Amino acid sequence: MEDVRAIAEKDPHCSSWGSNNSSSEDILMEVGTSSWNRSVCAIFHMEKKSSVVVGMKVWMVILFLVHLFIELFYLRKTSQPVTDVHRVSRYLRLFLMLVLVLWFSKADFWLGCRQDFIWQMGVLAVLQSSIHVVLTLNKVPRFSGFMPVDAMHLFRFSLALVPLILFLLSFTVAFHLLLTKNASFSSVPVSFVKTITWMLGDLGYDDTFQDDQSPVNFPIMTHILFLVFILCIGGLLFNFVLASPTEKLLELRNEDDFNRAVAHLHIHLLIDECVPHMRKRNAQSHVKHSGSPRPHLYVSSQTNKNT
Repeated sequence: MEDVRAIAEKDPHCSSWGSNNSSSEDILMEVGTSSWNRSVCAIFHMEKKSSVVVGMKVWMVILFLVHLFIELFYLRKTSQPVTDVHRVSRYLRLFLMLVLVLWFSKADFWLGCRQDFIWQMGVLAVLQSSIHVVLTLNKVPRFSGFMPVDAMHLFRFSLALVPLILFLLSFTVAFHLLLTKNASFSSVPVSFVKTITWMLGDLGYDDTFQDDQSPVNFPIMTHILFLVFILCIGGLLFNFVLASPTEKLLELRNEDDFNRAVAHLHIHLLIDECVPHMRKRNAQSHVKHSGSPRPHLYVSSQTNKNT
């Protein structure tokens, strides 16, 4: 062990023990093999930077706690329904971030290593954070670029996708049974993704039907089914165009304008709920007599007190 550490100090890239193409004995990770030596070398260099890793982890935990406090303050102040898409995404993002900052072993804490599952949760946390930024900017009137989406919109959209998903699943199973030797159709989930790419126009005919490494076992049936799939996709697009008249599009545009106006109102109410002292500080009032014995009170939100 000490000899390996001594060599590792002079080898920052851990390349003194041969290439990365491990032999059968290296796969066993026995003491003295090149794979074992490279692993010890890598761990040695990681331990040298453990203080930086621990400092970054502590900093991440502090940032997460501050962010968690702000989020809980926001959720307590607002009165959004439980099924609100933005609210659900906040809970999911906080959970994924919590899984990311936690450590489940000493290697996680000192070396910054992550298990495959934790790493994937971290990727989802980054994705959720990016989506959260987009949804937050969408609430600002100047940056509003998407129609506000709620649970009912998602439910209607899901119902509209049910026939299309069933249609794709039918061809997915058929292509999986005919093209099992092809890597793109080796399983039903992978075949489903490949079928979706076909629907979007990325056919890749040569890679699927002219590949010498994975020849087609049933060429006639497969080609006929492929042509039927293309014709059905064209029919679906034509049906979609005919089933979307101008009146329906105008109705959707009017609904979109209404939803945007509601979103603009929500951002003002959100500021009033989260930061009420700003409203009290900037609002002014004046009394206007309209000839009746009882005066009427009008409240304006003008910030300039000289007007």
